[in-house]
Order: sequence, then structure tokens, then C-alpha cells
Amino acid sequence: MTHENARAGFKNLFTAEVLVIIAAVIDVVGVLLTLIPAAGLVIYGVVEIGSVVLVIIAFILQLVGLSKAGKDEPMIKSAFVGTLIALIASAVIPLIGALTNITWLHSLGDIIALVISLYVTHHVLFGGANLNPSLTDKAQSTWRVYLATIIISLVLAIASIIVTAVGIVTLGAILLVALSVFAAILEIAGYVKYVGFLNAARNEV
Repeated sequence: MTHENARAGFKNLFTAEVLVIIAAVIDVVGVLLTLIPAAGLVIYGVVEIGSVVLVIIAFILQLVGLSKAGKDEPMIKSAFVGTLIALIASAVIPLIGALTNITWLHSLGDIIALVISLYVTHHVLFGGANLNPSLTDKAQSTWRVYLATIIISLVLAIASIIVTAVGIVTLGAILLVALSVFAAILEIAGYVKYVGFLNAARNEV
């Protein structure tokens, strides 16, 4: 049985993830453009504006997609609520940090957003598997990679708080760079598998 709302929602989610990937590529290109003498910084500014616009569009599509798919699957409806909570937390906590001059609150906001992102992704993956059990294996393998990525990201965020608070500059910087490289590799793998799952789900739920 085809779940029309869920299928439409997964199409939105797939498009949103593709836009996020394009925005990430644009960011990398933008950094390289800064190497161009004189005009480089101007071009970089224009490119970055384009990247921000894509990310905003992607976020709106994500909300729309979760809302649609949530009509057919309660787990995805919960993911929609979680995304709204993450949006509020990522906006309010850094603002409180800026007003109170507590610098580590920004990292705390990142940690909360990561935890909720873990919850949202889990519910999208296994909500899709609930709609079509043939997607279960793909959901499980995608979840394992994504979970590893989030754990590394959480370690990075916590390490950042510790480095800032304790002031272990040299050793802390080396550790953060090493973890960042590893996290970036896992993140790419996670993106590929997640987009692959969404592509399958938009046709099979």
C-alpha cells in the first residue's frame, strides 16, 4: 500500500538533503575563491549568500517533508516536533550566552542540537522502515554510520568546552583537528547513506 503523504514527505526530505550537500560544496568552493587576489573576497561573499539561501530553503523543505510524512507515521511526526525544539534551542541558548557573556553556552547549544538531530534521524529512518519493512536493513546500516558521526561530533563539542574552560591550547587544538578530520570523513559517509535511504523511501513507502 502506498502512503501518499509519506511519499511526498520523503521527496521533500530528499530534496532538502541534496540542497544541504550542494550548500556544503559551495562553502568549500567559496573558501578556495578567497585565494584569488582582490576579487576573491567579493566573490566569496556572493557565494556564501547563495549557500545560506540554499540552507534556509533546505530547512523549510525538511519541515514540510516531516510534516507531510508525519501524517502517515507517528515516529516521523515526533521527528517534526523534535526539529522545532532543536530550532528553538539553537536560537535561544546562544542568545542567552551572548547576553550573559557565558561563552561555553554556544557549545552547549550545539550539543543539544546534535542530540535532537540524532533523535530526528532515528525516527525518520525507522519511521520509513515501519511504512515499508523492506527498508529496514538500509535504515539500520544508515543509522550505524550516522550514530558514529554524532558520537564523534558530541566528543568534539564536549572537548571544545573543556579546552575553552581549562585553556589547554596546543594539545587541545591538535586533538580537535584530528577528531574533526575523522568526523568529516564519517559525515560524508553518513550523508551518502542517508540520501540513499531517502531516495529509496520516496519511491517505496
